[in-house]
Amino acid sequence: MKKTTWLILIVAALVIALDQLSKYLVATALPVGGVWSPLPGAYPVFQIVHATNTGVTFGLFKDLGLISVGIAVAVGVTMFNDSAVSANRDAVTNDLINFASRAQQYYRRPKALGGGGGSFVGIADMKSLTKTNASGYTNGNGTYTVSAAGSATTVQIQGLGTETGNDGSSPVKVIMNVWADSAKVDITATN
Repeated sequence: MKKTTWLILIVAALVIALDQLSKYLVATALPVGGVWSPLPGAYPVFQIVHATNTGVTFGLFKDLGLISVGIAVAVGVTMFNDSAVSANRDAVTNDLINFASRAQQYYRRPKALGGGGGSFVGIADMKSLTKTNASGYTNGNGTYTVSAAGSATTVQIQGLGTETGNDGSSPVKVIMNVWADSAKVDITATN
């Protein structure tokens, strides 16, 4: 981890420890409603008062505490799952941008050097875009295929992620249309 991450964790741990220590000292040394002034005087500026507060969640819904916790857990799980799907979609899109760049390199490379010489026609599968002999390509983010064989002006590459997409049944799906000078995600076909 970075030094700043460690520093943040250490400061957070110290704040939590001091918070718990101060609560313990007040709970054991002062009765409920008791007041202690570390700087006594006619007009004390600073006072510590022992007060209790059940909080809105457990005070408002005293008998429904378990339900409140259950709802909080359900919301947390849903947020984590949405984050995983979004992260997978982003990773697949980044991989497709890399493949689009390779397709554009193929387009610009002369035919004598194994390129397309101003055409995407030679791209029929992922063999042209990867250093493998497989028609598809798989990594930790997903599986990639050429979904529409290259023409003179365009090629279409599809990525299927490892997480379940928005429809709840099929994997994350992103389609990238590639031209000589640009590339664009087909939003209508994205899951």
